[in-house]
Amino acid sequence: MTLFSDASLAQQETIQCDLCAHDDYVVLYPSTVCRDLISSEFTVFGEFEHTQIVRCKHCQLVYANPRDHPQFLHHNYQRMPIDEYLSEESSREWAFTATLQRIQRYVPYGRVLDVGCSAGLFLKSLPERYERYGLELGHESAAIARSRGIGTILEQPLEEADFNPETFDLVTMWDVLEHLPSPRRALQRVWKWLRPGGHLLIVTPDIGSLTARLLGPRWPHLIRQHLYYFSFHTLHQLLNQLDYQPVWRGYWIRYFTFGYLLRRSHLLPSEAALPSQVERLLSLRIPVTLRDDMFVIATKLPHVNK
Repeated sequence: MTLFSDASLAQQETIQCDLCAHDDYVVLYPSTVCRDLISSEFTVFGEFEHTQIVRCKHCQLVYANPRDHPQFLHHNYQRMPIDEYLSEESSREWAFTATLQRIQRYVPYGRVLDVGCSAGLFLKSLPERYERYGLELGHESAAIARSRGIGTILEQPLEEADFNPETFDLVTMWDVLEHLPSPRRALQRVWKWLRPGGHLLIVTPDIGSLTARLLGPRWPHLIRQHLYYFSFHTLHQLLNQLDYQPVWRGYWIRYFTFGYLLRRSHLLPSEAALPSQVERLLSLRIPVTLRDDMFVIATKLPHVNK
């Protein structure tokens, strides 16, 4: 039986809150889905449609409910193209490199696991004193990451990965937590893989940000691939429940060329021939942040709540 021949997997599933296990919620944004998942255009940037988004009445966690079945999502992640993402490869590497000074304050060396490592750009940015591992679902992304010779790249979801306890000094999750079927179960697995005093780095959209509140249903992070929408408050609740101690928080700053931003905004044709002076202007790299992508570093604590 193939994945798409199982009609039950084509149906959306209803879930309980992953933070407090209640199923009492209010609808925050109605579904805007207009296509079934099989015929949708699944890209690394997400589709600007989403299933129903709700807010838990008990803990305030925001999540998609009902949502697409995780096995269908996994299938689409596996075949997702990577070309457009890599068109700004140097700018993305620049953004990762800019964070190294902060990362090194907490983890100056050691073994690092990047969950959802894509084409390996973060791992590539790390100095050689780090031993590098990556998990990636996408066939094309994993192949590119392996071709870079930057470490051990495993093509499998976090839920199926099998590492020995206390293997890593740092686990990173760049724009990953919001995609996972259960952030709680994922972070429980990561806790076991971290050494005592090891660190977890998370970048994820902040639905409590001023940008998200002002834009409401037009917030660009409301996409079909996002299953959870954390605020600093709800993310800290989850981390504290799972014996992590947040030690730093801020906002993630991305870098892009001016030309890329114009093309992504459809203000400049992608194939436009331009004078060299204009091309130089368009190649300028600029920092971009709407202060709606939170950046959190937490440390592993001994189990005290279980």
